[in-house]
Amino acid sequence: TDIFSMLWLPHHPPHVPRPMIDLRSESGKQLVVLACHCYEEFCSASNSTPELPSLHRMFHGNSEQSLPGIDLKSVQLTTADCRAIGLALCRYCDVIQRIDLAYCGIGDSGYKQISSGLASCHKLTVLGLTDNDLSDQCAEHMSMVINDNCTTLTTLGIASNQFTSNGNSMIHRSTAMCEQL
Repeated sequence: TDIFSMLWLPHHPPHVPRPMIDLRSESGKQLVVLACHCYEEFCSASNSTPELPSLHRMFHGNSEQSLPGIDLKSVQLTTADCRAIGLALCRYCDVIQRIDLAYCGIGDSGYKQISSGLASCHKLTVLGLTDNDLSDQCAEHMSMVINDNCTTLTTLGIASNQFTSNGNSMIHRSTAMCEQL
């Protein structure tokens, strides 16, 4: 067991099955963000990035989820939230195939915080960044993420952002190389 399991259900009897938390619910999504913040604090205090089973399970998902990953669609995220999520994405990039941050309002500053985590994930099939007020400042990095996942990426959501024709052109060149998109 790890610190996150102990924090969430500290007095749960070991012989009784723990209740499943629906990570697709609003409270479940908030729990994922909180877990990422706790992980960031833990890493900062220990100067390491250890494997924590409960966080691994969060990102790996369960049989009801089609792909392992993170779904925070419509959760308003701060720049600090994005930094914590980015660190967790870096650590768990080997299992993450789906990242949905659509309608989170991350903006360019949030994208910059999460970008290293996105760049670490090389098995992405779904990337959702719709309606996040992203500008051309993010387009070049996003093109790199698309190129790195070109053989696996099947769904890309980037509509309703602030890309100009230059940003759209960069992203379009990357997506044109992805046969499954």
